[in-house]
This record gives sequence, C-alpha cells and structure tokens, in this order.
Amino acid sequence: MHKGKWKIIFILISIVLIVVVSNYFTRDKYTAINEDTIKKVSGKEEFELLNYKIVNNVDKPFSLIAYKDHKRIGVGMLTIVNGQEEFVRELEIQEDKKQVVQTIGRKRGSPYLALFINSEKILMYGKTISITFPNQRTQTKKMDVKETVYIFISDSSDTRFKPTEVDIRDGQGKVIYKK
Repeated sequence: MHKGKWKIIFILISIVLIVVVSNYFTRDKYTAINEDTIKKVSGKEEFELLNYKIVNNVDKPFSLIAYKDHKRIGVGMLTIVNGQEEFVRELEIQEDKKQVVQTIGRKRGSPYLALFINSEKILMYGKTISITFPNQRTQTKKMDVKETVYIFISDSSDTRFKPTEVDIRDGQGKVIYKK
C-alpha cells in the first residue's frame, strides 16, 4: 500500500509538470516593437502617423500610436503576438481645429493621455508640456515645433491616471496654456 501511494504522488506530480510546461509553450509570445513596424502598420492602415510611444520594457510590449484618419484623430495600440502584428484603434474623436488642445486617454490597463495641439501659437512658442496627476506627480516633456501630439504613459496601472492639470510653458517659463 505504501508503494501505491508513491505511484499516485508520482503521477500527480507528472501531470502538474506536463500542464505547466505545455502552458509555457502554448501561451502567447509578445515581440518588441520597432519604428519600422510602426511605419509599416501606418501604411497598411492608411492613416497619417502623428506620433508614437514604444514600450518594450514590459511583459507584453506595445506601442501607442497617435494618428489622423480623414477628419478623425485617434490613438491605437500595436502589439506583435506570435509573430503577427495586431493594431487596435482604441479611441477616436472628430478633429476640431477650433479647440486649442484635444485630449484622448485611457485610465485602465496601460493608462495614457494623448494631447493633440491645434494652435500654431502654442506649437511655435511652447517649450515644455507638463501634466500633473491626483497624487501630485508630474510628467514633463520638451516640446518640438514639428510635433503636434504628445503621449504620456502612466508608469503604473493606477486608475487615478486622470490628470488634474495640463500646462504648456514658453521659453521663459510663462504658462501659455492651462487646463
């Protein structure tokens, strides 16, 4: 009887090992993303690529892509899963040139905020763009006169990613846009 108990334990351990190993080999494999892949996808999807942010230092690498498609602007997520490019248009809104800045964002999963700047004055004179969050943490980026879209990605899955303040400053540090 003692010998039979060991056989059962051996069989159970073998089954667990088989399940774990087969799960490892059958799970989705994500591949790092590069600039060439983003350009290829923008051509295939037939939209104007405005900006992108590549995040390869996570378990499931992805890229957020800001685009314009006719009179709509949006943000999509690109992943490469099992060697296949997967692009999902997540959020789109009507482009409104009357608005100085338009925002698109997501609070869950990989939270982000994309700012689409429509004002020539802000594009010309803006030097830094900052967003402040409820926890008082701030992210700041230097502006480039040629860039009309800025993407900020949360470094956590904190659902409080909704910014409490967005401001753009000129070269002297004067606020030229605040929301």
